[in-house]
Amino acid sequence: IIADLESTVFPSWMAKGPAGFGSPAHGTMSAADVRTIGVYHVSLTLTRLWGLKEEDSRERKLLHNFMNLVEAVDLALRRVTSRKRLHAVGKHAASYLVSSRKLFPWIDGTTNEHLMLHQPELLNRFGPARYWWCFAGERLNGALQNTTTNHILGVSHRLRPHFEAIALPCLL
Repeated sequence: IIADLESTVFPSWMAKGPAGFGSPAHGTMSAADVRTIGVYHVSLTLTRLWGLKEEDSRERKLLHNFMNLVEAVDLALRRVTSRKRLHAVGKHAASYLVSSRKLFPWIDGTTNEHLMLHQPELLNRFGPARYWWCFAGERLNGALQNTTTNHILGVSHRLRPHFEAIALPCLL
């Protein structure tokens, strides 16, 4: 995979992935690097390497799984959203999660995977993710830490107004 990535020629306007990514010497990648590598570089390489395999082969199933993840992330991070795009994000996210469970039944789902299923609703309520995902989340974390629950279960319905009050000003 690395050899194919290194031999691929991309348009000059496209950001190049960091050299030596994936090796311990490279260190931590930025979110922008991860997105560029996943959406463009690895997608092209895996398609080239696995795209002609038999439809029911593990490689093709892994390719479809990865491409559903890429589509969901790419569509969710667009600068503009629409009902059609929200539907596509939900469809690709669900397809990714279902195929992940089939391909990797020994791995439990994660909180982030669960959150992925809520992305269409969040995009519908708050607009494109790039405008609210980090800052609003940090503000929400602060508000939740300052909310007294006395460890009583079932108070989450009281926290919804906090989330809306925090997130909406961030969007204006």
